[in-house]
Amino acid sequence: MRQRVRIVCKEDRKDEWSEMRWVKRFIVFLVVGFALFYLISQPEAAADAVRAIFGALARVFRSIIVFFQSLA
Repeated sequence: MRQRVRIVCKEDRKDEWSEMRWVKRFIVFLVVGFALFYLISQPEAAADAVRAIFGALARVFRSIIVFFQSLA
C-alpha cells in the first residue's frame, strides 16, 4: 500500500507564520501591559523587583567570572 506524501506549499507556511506572529504579539502585549500596571499601581514594589533581578544577574556574571579566573 502506498502512502501519500503531503506537500507543504509556501502558502501553508505563510499562514502558520502569521498565526504564530499574532500569538507572539498578543503575549508581548500582555506582558508589557502587566508590567505597566504593576509599575503604576505599585512603584516601590516594581523598583524592588528590578533591583532584585539586576542583583541576581550581577551574581550570575560574577560567578561566571570567578569560574573562568579559577580555570586560568
